This record gives sequence, structure tokens and C-alpha cells, in this order.
Amino acid sequence: MVFLFLLFLPTQLGKHFWPEWSRVMGVRVDYLSPTVYFLDVLWCLVFAIDKKRRKRLTGWSWLILLAINVMVAEYRWVAIYRWLRILQMWWMVVYLKEKKGWVKENLKTIIPVWIIVESLLGLGQIAKGGSLNGLFYWLGERSFSYSSIGVAQVALWGRGLVRAYGTFSHPNSMAGFLLVAVLLWINYKPRIGRSRTGSRVWWWLVWWSGIVGVVLAGSRTVWLTTLILSMLIFGKNSKKVWGVGLMLIGMFILVMAGVGVNYMVGDFLGGWDRAGWSKRVGLNWAAIKMVKDNLFWGTGAGNFLVRLPFYQKEVGSYWLQPVHNIGLLILSEWGLLGGVWLGSMFRRWGKNIRMGVVEKLVVVAVLATGMMDHYWVTLPQNNWFLVVFLAMLLR
Repeated sequence: MVFLFLLFLPTQLGKHFWPEWSRVMGVRVDYLSPTVYFLDVLWCLVFAIDKKRRKRLTGWSWLILLAINVMVAEYRWVAIYRWLRILQMWWMVVYLKEKKGWVKENLKTIIPVWIIVESLLGLGQIAKGGSLNGLFYWLGERSFSYSSIGVAQVALWGRGLVRAYGTFSHPNSMAGFLLVAVLLWINYKPRIGRSRTGSRVWWWLVWWSGIVGVVLAGSRTVWLTTLILSMLIFGKNSKKVWGVGLMLIGMFILVMAGVGVNYMVGDFLGGWDRAGWSKRVGLNWAAIKMVKDNLFWGTGAGNFLVRLPFYQKEVGSYWLQPVHNIGLLILSEWGLLGGVWLGSMFRRWGKNIRMGVVEKLVVVAVLATGMMDHYWVTLPQNNWFLVVFLAMLLR
């Protein structure tokens, strides 16, 4: 059952519910909608067969934080739902930690499935100009086309293209997931002279499939992070540095050279739309003001979007998205109390964490992309990937 849970980690097939508290200004907001995913069904089966399930959530400090955080929230049901998700994931961290040897061994089989399926699906979506549907619908692929409202696009050689979504809700989320998957795949690289040629070919095939998937997703933050980390990974071999570096730079220049819209230099730091950078800056300022007004207690878990319109009314422009910075997002919802509690948890975990080079690179990748986006703490596939990664780090 755990194998199936890990195998279907990138999927998002689920049933959304829309109570009144999942709306902001009368608009349905996915991030607030309580959702039952296929992955939740698998989690429930894992939970049911675990004989130690009642002993995995211990301590009392988080109960105090939970109670205060819910009480200060404007939409308390949103905060309760978000905390239930946090507790669900924390239970899974503890559970997988006890099986981390088994998890690491099986990821050798699972990671290639993630990478190849998502990259090929993304390629198919770009070629078709929308979702492929069929079987992929049952993996959580959302129905979309180039003309769909809000779909992520890019113009290449004057032709409009969709960006690769895979089974994710946004290409950026897919790009971040694939980047971490590619980094973890390094742990399974065969040693030259001690492995068959077929094993080495397979390893590189999976590696480059992941790189292609990252490029197709079109997240420039992930592109830049991938380029820098790849140079560090192969830094001991000058030929590999130049080979990999030139390939990645070539892919980057090829795509950028074909962009058919005249972007300002600043626009390349944000989304592909012209207003992408200004939107993100606006969200950052709103988050900073929110932190200032709710310094100690925060707005409540999941309540950033609930309070956001109040801080956007001054400019008269509303963009109902979480702030694209995980630090500001956590601080605005949890306040200094939650920040101190989380910091103390990380300090305690630090005594029980062992990180090799690859694990440090993953942390760098998550922090770097998390400074420019929010999916590591808001979207289910990325949430669960962090759960698996943290479980493998803890002793």
C-alpha cells in the first residue's frame, strides 16, 4: 500500500467541495476548498493498517499553537481544515521515517516513473495545445486548452503554446517537483566500471527526461536553479561542467530567442505574462503589511487569501493567489508565535538529520524556488514530496 502511495504521489485526482467558507468575495478559491484526493484514500488505508497509529503524534506545544491559530482566524473552518492537513502530513513523516530504508530502495523504481510519465505527458500537452484527457484524467490531469482562461502560455517563434502541466495544477509546480526528483535520482547513479552499460544509459535517460520536463514546464526560476545546481553537481569534472552547462544554456537561449512577445528585462523574473512581476511584488507588499498588522498571532492557517482583498483594495486590483514566497506566507498566517515554534522544531530536527551532498542540494532547490513561488506549502503533490524527503532525512 505504501508503494502505491509513493507511486501516485504526483497525481491530484480528487473531489472538491465548495462550502461558503471556500469563497472569497463570492469567488470559489481552490486553495480553500476541502478536497478528498485519491492519495487521501491510499493514506487512510496505510493509516488503518498501522498498529502504532495512535502513538505517532506526541507532544503538546503544537496543540497550543493550533488552538490560538484557529481562534484568531477570520475563516476558522479554513484554519481547521489546513491544520488537519498539517497533522496528516506530520503523521506520515513519522511513519515513513521508520521505513526510510525501504522507501529509498523503492524510489529507485518509482522516481523514473514519475519523471518519464510527467515529461512525456507534458510534451503531449504542448504538441496538442491542451490536455490529453482519457487515462490521464484519472491521474488528475486538468482539462484545459490554449484558449482556457488563466492557462499558462508562451509564444515561441510567433506561435502560441501552452506550458507543460503534466498532472499538476500549474507548470511551476510540476517544474519544482521534477527538479527535486532529478536531484534525488543522483543517489542512484551507477559507478563507472562497476555497472553495466545499460544501467548507465538508463540513468542518463531518466536524468535528461527530467531536464526536458523542467524545460517544457517553462518556469524560469526552476530553469535558473537547475542550471546552477547542475554546474555544482558536475563541478569536479571540467568536461561535464562545460557539456552540461552548454546544453542547459543552449536550451535556455533557444526558448528565450523564440519568445514572440517583447518582454522587459524585469518581466523575466516573474511569470510569462507582462504583469507577472508586478503582481508578485504586489502580493509581497500585501503580505508584509499583513505580517505587520498580525505580528504575533498571524491571520490563521490558510487565511492569507481570506484577508488579501482587504490589502489589495487600495490599488483596486485583485489577484487571489497566495504570496509567492513561502517565508512570507508562513509568517503572515502563523505570526511570530508560529515562526518561533517552527524554528524550534527545525532546531530539534537538526540534531536528528543527516544530509549528504544531494540532500543539501534539494534543500537549496526548495528554498530557492520557494522564494519565488508558493507551491511547496500550498499544493498537495509538492507537500507530499516534502513529507517523503523529510522522512528520509530524520534518524
